[in-house]
Amino acid sequence: MLATAAIGEPIHLWRSDGTLVKVLPPISRFSAHKLDFSPDGPKIVAVGMHLAILSGLDGRELQRFALPNAGIWAVRFSPDGKIIAIGGQDTQIRLLLADRSARNPGNVLRYGESIFATFLGHQGFISGVAFDPTGDLLASAAEDGTIRLWKLHHPLVTSLTAETGGLMQVAASSQGDFRLVSVSRRGTTNIWQRNSAGRFNPSPDKIFFGHQSPIHDVTFSADGRFFATASRDGTAILWQADGTRLQVLPFKDRAEEQRSGGAEKRRGKGAEVTIKPCCCGI
Repeated sequence: MLATAAIGEPIHLWRSDGTLVKVLPPISRFSAHKLDFSPDGPKIVAVGMHLAILSGLDGRELQRFALPNAGIWAVRFSPDGKIIAIGGQDTQIRLLLADRSARNPGNVLRYGESIFATFLGHQGFISGVAFDPTGDLLASAAEDGTIRLWKLHHPLVTSLTAETGGLMQVAASSQGDFRLVSVSRRGTTNIWQRNSAGRFNPSPDKIFFGHQSPIHDVTFSADGRFFATASRDGTAILWQADGTRLQVLPFKDRAEEQRSGGAEKRRGKGAEVTIKPCCCGI
């Protein structure tokens, strides 16, 4: 199943063949622009600029996190579904308890009932977050052009420099050789892979162009063999994990419609659309 979130519209759930399954009930004064499924599928977290809402796939609200000054722009579940990482315009990363039974790891301080850790270090707004397969390592991408790696039990592990111009998103492979892929406003894709010492090099192992405009999203396939990027140029590109380009998928008609104003009328000016796969079947 897929879910879509767009500014000014409720969350839609779809089958992979394009059949609309359900439109979740709108929440008063809440407009979601990013979302993520829990790893086992029955829950979804949706974020607006200052609010994150955890709900079931029936739309029933389970928990909400009010963050008045966060300007949320990135969200991701941990692999076990117990933690939600968010980041945004205030340059902070917050770890939220999606499962109240989750314990506060190590000696990280608890900031209230649901927010148990805050990471500081980026110099620009945070545009993407991603966990490694174990859930112990968190990667964050930001407008300052860096990826920072954090251990949940410790402070900052390391900082990777991508490029100037700002990063838009980061993804981590969940299977096979652990890789990081980041995408940028310049339309570049950067790949990091752990070296023989088990560490990432400070600079990308590969940098390549495939899009003609800023890239807004990147995600790995479930088996880690492929990743896909989506850009404002009206295309999505499918890549092998090593960066070999496999296929360009145009959705230019829609991009043209957005430029002409048609999509803006339906979704509101400046709409962002997020699509995430879900492992559950409906």
